[in-house]
Amino acid sequence: MILDLFIFFVVYYLSFISIYSYGKYFTKIFFGDQNLIKSNKNDFIYIFYGISFFILLSWIYYFSFGLKSEWFNLILILFGIILFFFDKDKTKKPLFYFVPLILFSAIVIYNNHNDYHLYHFQNIVELTDSFPKIGLGNLNAKYVYSSIYIYYESIFNFPTFKYQFFNIPRFLLFISICGYLIFNLLDKNSKSKHFLSAIFLIFILLKFKRFSEHGYDYLVIFFIMFIFVEYFYQIKKKLFDLKKILFLFAITVLIKVTALFFFPFIVYSVLNNYFYNKNLNIIIKNSLPVLLISIVFFANSFLNSGCIFYSIQKTCIDHKNISWSIKYADIEHEKKVAEQWSKGFFHQKNKDKILNYDEYIKNGKWIFHWFNDHFKNKIFEPILIYISIIFIFYFISRSNQKIQDKDYILLFPTIISLFFWFFSLPQLRFGYFYILLLIYLVLNLFFKKEILINYKTKLFIILSFIFFNIHNVNRIYNEFKENSNFPWYETIDYKTNEFKMNNISYYHYARDENFLRVGESKKNIDFKYNLLFSNHKIEIKKKNNLLILKKSQ
Repeated sequence: MILDLFIFFVVYYLSFISIYSYGKYFTKIFFGDQNLIKSNKNDFIYIFYGISFFILLSWIYYFSFGLKSEWFNLILILFGIILFFFDKDKTKKPLFYFVPLILFSAIVIYNNHNDYHLYHFQNIVELTDSFPKIGLGNLNAKYVYSSIYIYYESIFNFPTFKYQFFNIPRFLLFISICGYLIFNLLDKNSKSKHFLSAIFLIFILLKFKRFSEHGYDYLVIFFIMFIFVEYFYQIKKKLFDLKKILFLFAITVLIKVTALFFFPFIVYSVLNNYFYNKNLNIIIKNSLPVLLISIVFFANSFLNSGCIFYSIQKTCIDHKNISWSIKYADIEHEKKVAEQWSKGFFHQKNKDKILNYDEYIKNGKWIFHWFNDHFKNKIFEPILIYISIIFIFYFISRSNQKIQDKDYILLFPTIISLFFWFFSLPQLRFGYFYILLLIYLVLNLFFKKEILINYKTKLFIILSFIFFNIHNVNRIYNEFKENSNFPWYETIDYKTNEFKMNNISYYHYARDENFLRVGESKKNIDFKYNLLFSNHKIEIKKKNNLLILKKSQ
């Protein structure tokens, strides 16, 4: 157990260093920020750009060669370490290297989030066990909605240990937002961001301390939080850095399409820049990275489902023309389930339950049920904790200086984002950031004094880290007592039957033929893990280096 834990830590820490190096070089080459590299005081920014680079690289890598090359995956990470050692401008700040250490306890888990083994993990494994596959949505319609982040996670399929490091990429983003907010507090030139950075940091440590609950929606929260604090809040320039804002926003949409709730802020930044310089060509030039990322987004949707944009049925091509095209009824079903779930349809109490969904949403009836079942149970407690953090931090750290500037204008895009969230997918994890931001902006209107980081505020933040680690160390102790496989996360063992069609092997779960895995050989499929689910027979055609999956008609 000690050796396994040490190996896991080494891979985790070296991955952090590697992504940091990739992020620096990517920022330098893609954005031409040579001077910023030398002067930047917040090195965690490069983790966000490193992750963005790997999201794009991993998708291209998969459809070019497949992600089953365990040794090449390892070489990609090790190459980042080489870049780090030859980097003369790498950060010399000890705290940068210490942050991953003080957060490490959270990633040592046995149980992943609820949907992980349901379909996320299966999707990742399907990317690593065979040739690149087109038409994955035919195996499970949930794969059409899956985050493109899974391609990045698939790179962590390494020799011997195979799938045991898939959690690391998601946790690197958690490290990034925490480290970024910490460094903001230490930057004396950005005092205006101290208050917001502090309350976001403390709240994250208190409410997102259980990594086992981190799904891909939390990744969107962390990315959007970074974009807002770095490029929107209390900026000294009159112009927004559109190239970076648009690039990062597009990357966040790749992670989860629910990032589109942030779109009102994008509109605000574009309009602000246009009215300031009246130069449309500059805006178009800064939007070019979005074009590249949009191509990846639409291509991924098309290759998985046969739809250029899976949310719009008219963009779907009939299976007669595209063999792997998924039945849109399956996509629509997943969309309706998500909407019904978020609006509390499945959480109704038996006493006054409405069985018909059309009747449930008629005349806003759902709002009453949503308020009683979701707001009171899921949203009220985090809001109460968050407001308490704001008031405590304000009263222990306010100075004698009056607040000079307040971003009143940011209330408008915040309210619009919340409006779209509430009437489409009003589940907390989709609107977390906008709720937190609205509360902060409204309360900040009434605060008169600027924030001064003093020993009391430092103690408050240190106590938050102590609480974070006590909680996770206690959890680790309990999980270690109950699970012999610790520190590796939970795996599931299945027995399978094999048959072949068109020289391609199928592997059925022994007790249920609806559970299905496909691959060119049994050697490449690890049956310790859950199996893909399909309600239909699947036909497989091999063309060049691709497997094309379609449902039998």
